[in-house]
Amino acid sequence: MHCVSTNRTLFNSELEPVTVAVCRYVMPEHITHYSLLITHYSLLITHYSLLITHYSLLITHYSLLITQLITHYSLFIIFAPTKPQRMTYLIPLIILVVLILIIIGLYNSLINRKNQVENAFGSIDAMLKKRFDLIPNLVETVKQYMTYEKDILTKIVELRGSINANPTMPAQERIGMENQMTGLLSQLRVAVENYPDLKANNSFIQLQSAWTEIEEQLSAARRTYNAAITAYNNSVEMFPTNIMARMMNYQRKEVLTIEEAERKNFSAKVLFN
Repeated sequence: MHCVSTNRTLFNSELEPVTVAVCRYVMPEHITHYSLLITHYSLLITHYSLLITHYSLLITHYSLLITQLITHYSLFIIFAPTKPQRMTYLIPLIILVVLILIIIGLYNSLINRKNQVENAFGSIDAMLKKRFDLIPNLVETVKQYMTYEKDILTKIVELRGSINANPTMPAQERIGMENQMTGLLSQLRVAVENYPDLKANNSFIQLQSAWTEIEEQLSAARRTYNAAITAYNNSVEMFPTNIMARMMNYQRKEVLTIEEAERKNFSAKVLFN
């Protein structure tokens, strides 16, 4: 804060005008900006809280309506004087119950698919973090020997920095960036074959072992993740679950791709031995 002095006219006890300097504290611009930003996000959180409350009340309202309708039909069936009248009310009730069970089944199946994807992504994320932590040591060791692949190393470092700068990025964006990283590392594995001195370096031999193990674990986790994604995408796109998926705003998800270098069966173990 800093003080801005302004003159103000006041009156003393004898009602005589007296001019005094009044100090008014002014917040610096960046503090004011952050205060407004905090206020904005607070209002945004309040808005979404009210929205969640609104939808919760709406769900409760419709649940009560369905319960009331079922109770109403049940009473009619119980107190209907003749069997034809009972059947008249019983058939719509059965149809209603079947429809509710179908909706519940579709909803639960989509939730199950989504949870399977999140669980598989948790496993693959652990492997990606291991590879992420290995990259700095790998780049430092490799760049001492490589002379013509500086562009690949620069891209790997920049991409790792982008991932590190945004740890809360959406899963699909993270998958896209990891696909790029997989492609760059595949190019690096192929380039290493041209440097026998690098392959004989003790530090690199240790990194080779860790890298090979991580890639094998990542390959297994990727297969599990892609299987979960495929099942999820089928549920989102196939009838009748696609109707419920649209209502729940579920979108198709991206799989972890296999780069062309990996399709040719290049592996860390083969390249480095």
